[in-house]
Amino acid sequence: MTGEQLTVTQIGNDGGGLPRPDSVEGAVEFIFAQFAGAFGFDALVSKFAGRGAGSELADAVLANMRIQWGDDIREAGFTWSEIQRGVKACKRARFVPVWGEFAEACRPAINPQAALYEAIEQMRKRQFGKDVWTNPAIFWAARKIGEHDMIQGSVTSLLPRFEAALAQVLASGKIQPVPERIMELPAPGAAESTREHGRKQLSNLGASGLLRPMKGGNRDWARRLLQRAKDYPEQVDANQIRIATEALAS
Repeated sequence: MTGEQLTVTQIGNDGGGLPRPDSVEGAVEFIFAQFAGAFGFDALVSKFAGRGAGSELADAVLANMRIQWGDDIREAGFTWSEIQRGVKACKRARFVPVWGEFAEACRPAINPQAALYEAIEQMRKRQFGKDVWTNPAIFWAARKIGEHDMIQGSVTSLLPRFEAALAQVLASGKIQPVPERIMELPAPGAAESTREHGRKQLSNLGASGLLRPMKGGNRDWARRLLQRAKDYPEQVDANQIRIATEALAS
């Protein structure tokens, strides 16, 4: 997942490198401290309070900016690793960034084609609760298309639909974090019957000769996949078995 839902006091914990602050306010303090170290405190004051501002005015303006940035972080739903990415990128800039520049650095523009490949892979992993998303917008775009189509469809057919869905999600403004997938437990005996069905399928494939080397086309991947399904049935789902079977039968 990209991170848990932000609350008034907490920030999404997604395993980012530095220790996560206890609150959004703590994250804002981290950001401003990093900017002060990178650009100098005077540059920070000049950026937000104006050149030559007195200490009282500077303190008041910076306090207000911290509050505003905290509200913006909550609204954007940034995770801790995204904030660290934004700080790292902005520290390489020549000048203290404004909020829009920082937000773009936290969550850079998305390449639709690269995002589609990520979405296909992560939607498959999501079936087992192992998905990890670089940007929640990619998840919500895939969600608009649907899990079945994302897993079953080809890249060529999915790309225009995914690009349109992604544009809609990004235009919506507020993008929620990726929710936890609710895993459904199989009915008593269902898991064992499914495994037994898979074993029978693989036994039939072996009898038909589909698991033996064939001439014409590179189908080794399909045979390896089916062999893995035979040896470790819990690691291969029914859809993968179907695709490999169709490839060998064609």
